[in-house]
Amino acid sequence: VLSLYPRGRWPALALAMLALPVIPTLDFLLAYPLRHVSALLTATMLRLNGIEVGVEGVALAWDGKRLLFDGPCSGVRMLWAALLLASLLAAARGLGAGRFALLLAGAAASQWRRRRMGRRRGTRSERK
Repeated sequence: VLSLYPRGRWPALALAMLALPVIPTLDFLLAYPLRHVSALLTATMLRLNGIEVGVEGVALAWDGKRLLFDGPCSGVRMLWAALLLASLLAAARGLGAGRFALLLAGAAASQWRRRRMGRRRGTRSERK
C-alpha cells in the first residue's frame, strides 16, 4: 500500500496505525492523566475567579460535593477522530511529509483549543 502512494506514504502509514484497536489502550493509559490535568487546570481557573475548590484525584471538591471528570472528558476519542480526518485528507491530497506533519499538528492543536474553550464555557449542567 505504501508503494502505491509515493508522496502520501506517511498519511497511509498513519491511517494504518489509526486502524489498530488502540482506543481502549489510549483510554486506559491517557484518560486518567488527562482528566487529572483537566481537574487541576479547572480548579486553578476557578480559584483565580475567587471560587474555593479543591482537587481530589479527578474530582473537584466544592461546597461539600465532589464533581467528577468523566472518562469521555479526557478528549482521547476526539483527538483520535481529528488525527484520522487529517490523515484521510492528507492521503486524498497526496501531501508530503512536511505538510502532513503541519496538518497533524493543526489537528492536535485544534483539539487542545476546543478543550480549553470548553472549560471556559462551563459544564453542560451549568448551561441548562
